[in-house]
Amino acid sequence: MESDVVWNKVIESIRDSHRHISTCYELDLKSNFTEPTEESRKFVTERCRMGVQLTMDIWYSAWHKSATMPKPF
Repeated sequence: MESDVVWNKVIESIRDSHRHISTCYELDLKSNFTEPTEESRKFVTERCRMGVQLTMDIWYSAWHKSATMPKPF
């Protein structure tokens, strides 16, 4: 991925996370984080997967780009 593509992916992920704020507050008000339910577990798992995927994409992009960088990189 080019750096502008990576940056766009980061911005997209931030916007996607922002869309989940109300769900987060709703689950917190019902104490579903301290007393997990199927719904809260699914929510947390989904958000964790998104974070892991974003991290993997960024690291892979950096690794891939490093193959074409001049030495000593």
